[in-house]
Amino acid sequence: MLSQQQLHSAFVAPGHISEEIFATICTQSEAEHISIEEALIAHAPLKSSDLGRGLADAYGVPFSMLGEQSVSLDTLSFIPESVARAQQTVFYDIQKEQALVATAHPDNYTFLNTLSQKIARPVSIRYALPAEIEAALHGYQGDLAERFARITESGDADDKDQYAQQGVDLVNLLLRSAFDAGSSDIHLEPFSEGGVIRFRIDGLLKIVTKHSKAIHEKIVARIKILAGLRTDEHAAPQDGRFSFDAGGGRTFDLRVSLAPITYGENLVLRILRRDVHTITLEEIGLSEEHQALLRAMVQKSHGMVLTVGPTGAGKTTTLYTLLKTISTEERNIMTIEDPVEYNIDFVQQIQVNPAKDVRFDTGLRTIVRQDPDVILVGEIRDQETAKIAVNAAMTGHLLLSTLHTNDAATTFPRLAEMGIEAFLVASSVNVVVAQRLMRKLCDACRKSTTLGETSLEALKLSPMIYKELITQSGKEDLTKILLYESTGCSVCSNLGYRGRIGVFEVLQVTDTIRSLVLRGASAYEIDSAAQAEGMKSMSSDGVTKVLAGMSSLDELLRVVHT
Repeated sequence: MLSQQQLHSAFVAPGHISEEIFATICTQSEAEHISIEEALIAHAPLKSSDLGRGLADAYGVPFSMLGEQSVSLDTLSFIPESVARAQQTVFYDIQKEQALVATAHPDNYTFLNTLSQKIARPVSIRYALPAEIEAALHGYQGDLAERFARITESGDADDKDQYAQQGVDLVNLLLRSAFDAGSSDIHLEPFSEGGVIRFRIDGLLKIVTKHSKAIHEKIVARIKILAGLRTDEHAAPQDGRFSFDAGGGRTFDLRVSLAPITYGENLVLRILRRDVHTITLEEIGLSEEHQALLRAMVQKSHGMVLTVGPTGAGKTTTLYTLLKTISTEERNIMTIEDPVEYNIDFVQQIQVNPAKDVRFDTGLRTIVRQDPDVILVGEIRDQETAKIAVNAAMTGHLLLSTLHTNDAATTFPRLAEMGIEAFLVASSVNVVVAQRLMRKLCDACRKSTTLGETSLEALKLSPMIYKELITQSGKEDLTKILLYESTGCSVCSNLGYRGRIGVFEVLQVTDTIRSLVLRGASAYEIDSAAQAEGMKSMSSDGVTKVLAGMSSLDELLRVVHT
């Protein structure tokens, strides 16, 4: 790993980042128990190309934008996949005179010398960012449909042992591929003549392969075994769960939902990544101002912190991330969830189980008798849960939960509709976080652009975003502002986007808001008062991120208006 002085010389001396930012990154490396180089990669406010070139300069080797290279499986295969993954090193061009190798560790001289001896020619070293190495490693997988075909075409179809082994191999390949692609859900859908597999990546579904009905049934049968479901039941819904070790430190949990439909059994697997509670408030997209406010709110001894938004907006992840900031041995933190998706240190978690009469309301009643300091309720769905939650928040407990509303201000009329009296809502709610998830532009292929006349006319249909762009850019002519887009590359699987970030509005219940809630004011009145007091709307937060190059204007329009 590079020394602090080497990194300072590579980034601060040329003016790529300031002394203050570098000092902050050094502090983060200590707090997160990672090297300064790793902290730079995670937190430096630089484009990937600038970050990579700086690190390459520090190592004294050329930089490779590996995502722009087309690397064949034959070339990759000069290094076994397990070795390439462990060493974060790949061959990307084999020439007669030399071999070009991209690595995240150019100082790994022993290994690189071994490669030169193996290939019997000099090895020319290039630095590549770990994310681009990881993307290149996907090339070992090849096309999923082709690999499915190779598995099913091998062996004797009449051999029961080989038939069962094919099911094992197909599912292993499927789960590894989904995890490596960054998928949150795997959909296995039967049709009249066959089946299709789709991965949900960054919120959108993408077809990855189509196959025969026999392959669909083989995969379903194997997953049923892994999840402990009845293999002889084909006409009733079933739910299960299992863990999977994909090798290379890639172990994750999956939640399985099976539903009988017209053409067979429809299967959806939710991938539960175990690193979710290593995410920081900054990484989910909260501004420094919002972070400071929420940290203060979760330090209170009582009251409610609510996250609101549609399904899949990242509400629970935000609550987990907040819990992480206060999870210590001095506090008794308890949760009631449906389901419990991630285990958290020093947190006692209860799984909803209607068969045993463990519901949100009954589980919450039990929790308040367990001497809790902090309570997390997975979702406030009904009047009974809402009443118990409000009472708990007013009697010396900090309560975190989620609610389905479109924006922060609508939370208060929604609680009123559930039968909660206005004075109880006004007294118990401390802060409401409304959010959506917006896809991030791929750093490897991101480029600057400007608004055309056609896009400008379409933008005028979204007056709030139009006004925010003028306000934040300081330009009346929006065709002159600098925006960003991505064309797609191998790093982002030609999608143009890689990863997601939150778009937020954080409404603190001040005396002004409290008085409006007490008199039953509308959501519009509450929202207007909150913005007058300085609340930043989701549109405003999204425009800030778009102008910073984190995402595109098209993506913001898609997210805010859905």
